[in-house]
Amino acid sequence: MPVVEASERALRQAAVHRLAQLDTAGALGTEHVVLTAQALDVSERTVWRWVAARRASTPETERDRFRTDDALRTRLAYWRGNAAALHRELKAAENNRGPTAPTLRTIQRAIERDLPPGDHPAHAELGCHPGRAAGRDPAR
Repeated sequence: MPVVEASERALRQAAVHRLAQLDTAGALGTEHVVLTAQALDVSERTVWRWVAARRASTPETERDRFRTDDALRTRLAYWRGNAAALHRELKAAENNRGPTAPTLRTIQRAIERDLPPGDHPAHAELGCHPGRAAGRDPAR
């Protein structure tokens, strides 16, 4: 393992810190990595590994996610739990100068994440909460 002098280590830390800032801002590009690799006399792959390690060590902040609010839950109930129909409704509203509609998959993820099991459309089709079917008397 090569010995890294303190000045080289400090330069590397400063470079990785700046690259991490660019990465967080979404502005990190290959040109930044190439210049850093040339300046530090290492491969581009090494710099990308440093950035990845920094990314992994930095706790992620909770990003704004699409959430199902009461109005969307009401609309979902109107469509009997049909996320595709809700998506079509939101797209129609977007086409009439409304807010930008999320993708169908985003709506499906939000339903899965935000709705309690008893309100989930897939469970409503079964007529029970998950796990309760096993406790029911099949003779009834």
